[in-house]
Amino acid sequence: FQSTVTGGINFWQARSDPAGRTRRTFHAVTMLLADAGFTAVGLLAEPAERDGDLRRLHKNLAIGSMGLSTVSWVIMLPFFGTD
Repeated sequence: FQSTVTGGINFWQARSDPAGRTRRTFHAVTMLLADAGFTAVGLLAEPAERDGDLRRLHKNLAIGSMGLSTVSWVIMLPFFGTD
């Protein structure tokens, strides 16, 4: 939660800087989507213990959220430059 709030504040403060705006926006949106996925994973944890279909959904959401957050992080690395 703290990282999401800090990232939101940073995103807001950089809103007038055109350098890297596309990357920052992509990063903000994909991290929010990953956060939503992680939240869904947490909400599905207990019901997934009893239901195979929910267990599979729980696992797939976890893997997808980890992948999305990793891609979002990598795109912000300095060697990708600015847009």
